[in-house]
Amino acid sequence: MEHGSSRSLHGSSPAPLALIIPKIMNPSNADDPKCKGISVYALRHVFLKEVEEAGLTSDSTIYEIEDLQGDPGVIRQKGTDVRCPMTDEIGAAYVHCLEGEDYVGDATHMLSYTWGYSIGHILGTLEGFCKSKSLDPKRTYVWICSLCNNQ
Repeated sequence: MEHGSSRSLHGSSPAPLALIIPKIMNPSNADDPKCKGISVYALRHVFLKEVEEAGLTSDSTIYEIEDLQGDPGVIRQKGTDVRCPMTDEIGAAYVHCLEGEDYVGDATHMLSYTWGYSIGHILGTLEGFCKSKSLDPKRTYVWICSLCNNQ
């Protein structure tokens, strides 16, 4: 696919997710904190685990996981005491709190979705995409606004 093109991915939900597939990462953006993505593996083994530890389930929507009008939820809580690599101030995006190449890296894909999707639907779609394209979930890094923007 060409840079900026998208492809709809249909999961169990009637509403499709779109995955933007960059043609190539710009080498000048390497190690740019704005371009970091969470691995599909980390979504399952770190993020979903934290969601469940907060008393939520894979059926919880992003809105339910992180209510921006209330106290910090799973997403904002993780970065509350972490220095943001972009502003050098305390309070970082979720993705900037992850370490290790199995969990975070330069984004290879960008997910277009709404906060009304459940984390299970998002995760199932991304895992299905990895399987269909023979991609390693530990090396498939997705830029997801709720996790990559400092909320």
